[in-house]
Amino acid sequence: MAVISYHGGDLGVVFAACPDAPKPWIDLSTGINPVPYPWQDRLPPNDLWQAAAKLPQGMAGEDCLTAWTDSLSVQHPADWLLLPGSQAMINLLPILFPAHQAIITVPCYGEYDRVWRGAGKEIKTINRDELGTLNPNKPTLVILTNPNNPDGHIWLPEQLLKLAERLADSGGHLLIDEAFGELLTNQSLCALELPDNILILRSFGKFFGLAGLRLGMVRVTGGLRQMVSKQLGPWSVNGLALVIATCALQDKIWIEQTQQRIKTDMSRLRHMLTNAGLNPVGGTDLFCLTEYEAAPALYDRLLSRGIFVRYFPGSSRLLRFGLPQNTPDFQRLKEALT
Repeated sequence: MAVISYHGGDLGVVFAACPDAPKPWIDLSTGINPVPYPWQDRLPPNDLWQAAAKLPQGMAGEDCLTAWTDSLSVQHPADWLLLPGSQAMINLLPILFPAHQAIITVPCYGEYDRVWRGAGKEIKTINRDELGTLNPNKPTLVILTNPNNPDGHIWLPEQLLKLAERLADSGGHLLIDEAFGELLTNQSLCALELPDNILILRSFGKFFGLAGLRLGMVRVTGGLRQMVSKQLGPWSVNGLALVIATCALQDKIWIEQTQQRIKTDMSRLRHMLTNAGLNPVGGTDLFCLTEYEAAPALYDRLLSRGIFVRYFPGSSRLLRFGLPQNTPDFQRLKEALT
């Protein structure tokens, strides 16, 4: 079996592993919107040229941050910082919390474990149902994703606020990764009055289908905010990303239409997977986690048909499917599943 255990979206490795598969490849291995925001049709070419040719101007960053925080109705915009992708903040965590015990709820996005262990630090993994009774007696950083990747579990605001309160008693912090936060309805914490020990990560690329822009945002306060800002340095986000994101975040019509489209497409995908004998066990409107007894064999078959999905070597019955881009891609997937 051609097990490929790395991030989704790395088609270069897939090409090398499966050179004879039919082209073009259909990449369903990520949870990224397959229909990106049409920025090239929305922005004047001269604005794009200026953004690419010059260092990012101060107002461009402020405009982007304002557009993003306004869209989330945050209470204190000054508590938020733009990032060159949320990965930049993930990489800083061992530096920001050198004395904290890190706890990750599983399953969870794999970069947290990789980064923490890569810094030579110990990390503890627990099941999500253990969080309700977690009451550490030393500084602890609890990391979770909401909605969760890869199973789509949603944490309620009251659960997270109570957890943050317990962590604060021992100098602890709670990091909530809302990379798929646009898919939350009333469960995001962004619009609430929050304690200082809650950090929130947001990602621009997932919902808007523009992961290559590398743009994220973090809610972080006090001395930690100063440390993050210092580590990032000047011009940390490129000018094109700022201009494109500002336009996209203010495009309410496109956002509403996209929310409806991905909901419809996910319903179609789940129906197709169920008809093929797979059991959807979780997900969001951008990805569907399925359980299937012969998942390794199906994964191989899909690769041979030029379709790349997410396989989890540690959970041999699970496959995760992102949304196909269009009707021909849906049809190719349907044929490969039967």
